[in-house]
Amino acid sequence: MLKLYGFPTSNFYNKVKLALMEKEVEFEEVRVAPSKTDEDFLSRSPMGKIPYIEHKGAFICETQVILEYLEAAFPDLQSLYPENALEAARCRELMTIVDMHLDSAARPAYGIFFGREVAPEIVSKALEGVEFGLKALQRRAQFKPYLAGNEFTYADVSAEATLTIVGQTFEKLNGANPVLNVPGAADYLAMMAERPSVKKLRRAQKAALRMQQMGQNR
Repeated sequence: MLKLYGFPTSNFYNKVKLALMEKEVEFEEVRVAPSKTDEDFLSRSPMGKIPYIEHKGAFICETQVILEYLEAAFPDLQSLYPENALEAARCRELMTIVDMHLDSAARPAYGIFFGREVAPEIVSKALEGVEFGLKALQRRAQFKPYLAGNEFTYADVSAEATLTIVGQTFEKLNGANPVLNVPGAADYLAMMAERPSVKKLRRAQKAALRMQQMGQNR
């Protein structure tokens, strides 16, 4: 059975987990923390990051690489890329905007969830980057009803894993969720929240956050 290594507070871990659930791949979760010093960990994930997977005796890291592997390794299961080449490219564009631009811009502010103070200048710079990324998302997102059109795709996997935590971060820091300024985003996120796989994902994420916060308060 495929094993998924990481921890549910990570949006990229949740991205892979959601893809596995949506594709109906049987998998086992193994909770591990990232490490840049543990040689055994680095032999499995050379950059010391989570998530990574184990399948058929091999370890595979880097989230996008894992998703591409799932498509190749399980060809008989539902693909989460559109069949049309242009639509598949648009799907990848949306994933890149969310993963490489929105998440990267917001990441310096994520410490607020783990009891760390975030300096005002860091919050300001992060928000500026997020708002630029959201404008890019708005130019490509369709919300018909899904991000890339009328079918659930990897674009939605990326969006669910990251848009929620980006919004919650700035709501916690500034009292306002910038994601909701994108026309259609509020209805989209509400629809996604009703998806069974997403409900399961969010429950596990909230429980993991509570555990981590309790540990830090001891």
